[in-house]
Amino acid sequence: MTTISAPGQTTAPPTGGRVARDAAARRWIAVTAAAASAIYAAAMVAVAAPVCLWLFLLLILTQFFRLCHALIFCHTVWPRRVDRTYDPEFTPPVDVFITTTGEDLAILAETVRAVREQDYADFNVYVLNDGYVVHAPNWREVEALAAELGVHCITRRAPGGAKAGNINHALGLTRSPFVAILDVDHVPHRDFLRSLAGWLADPQVAFVQSPQYYRNWSDSYVARVASEQQELFFGAVTDGKNALNSVFMCGTNMIVRRRALEDVGGLDESNVTEDFLTSLFLHRKGWQSVYVPKILCEGLIQGTWA
Repeated sequence: MTTISAPGQTTAPPTGGRVARDAAARRWIAVTAAAASAIYAAAMVAVAAPVCLWLFLLLILTQFFRLCHALIFCHTVWPRRVDRTYDPEFTPPVDVFITTTGEDLAILAETVRAVREQDYADFNVYVLNDGYVVHAPNWREVEALAAELGVHCITRRAPGGAKAGNINHALGLTRSPFVAILDVDHVPHRDFLRSLAGWLADPQVAFVQSPQYYRNWSDSYVARVASEQQELFFGAVTDGKNALNSVFMCGTNMIVRRRALEDVGGLDESNVTEDFLTSLFLHRKGWQSVYVPKILCEGLIQGTWA
């Protein structure tokens, strides 16, 4: 077992810098943004001769909000040292959940095959088939594909709770102490389970999250822009939240401790952002979180406006 200290990171950033940000550059960008906001607001107050006072005050309040946002961003992304315990020998049983609601069978098959090839000793693969409850025409084909590929398929018959309800239903039918969750299009690398499981050796860690990366980011302008939005969140923002023990679960590419989910009543089914909200509940209960800024899965992103 080893304890790794790093400036806001739990492992080295991936080659190419598409996820993790350079700490020094992050520091100066944050400070520059906050300073620019402050100088602009001060100059506006000093030289302005407002014709309409209430509009001017509204503009000042807007600039004040912008300054507060810049300072909060600065606080979040500021590089800090964080100690996390990683045990490479910690390889507990894991149930791998692949959620699907009627997507193309070829996409599902690719993900299932990649999960089956994991460099990990003890895991079970479950396709969580919500096709029946959403009236997808291929829900029976999903069951047949799972049988063909030699993995379990759980087809929910009673709707409710959307994706969170699908996962909670499967939690009641499985037993492993840890659960990995993957969206149907996120194909894991062979070291996905092994790279994340060791961080859960600390019994206070509720979940370990890795980035969302889209392999088709260069297909179109829409895909490129959408992917670049992820870079900021899974780069500077989530890396900073890791140092503050406030990482969000992001719906896929993660391993969660079953006991932690049971402690908060499972994934929250009352909100479309069930993963973010459940993260807040876990942190409020005193659980810890870990972010590993290493690309371990590759998904697909929307490539058009349609």
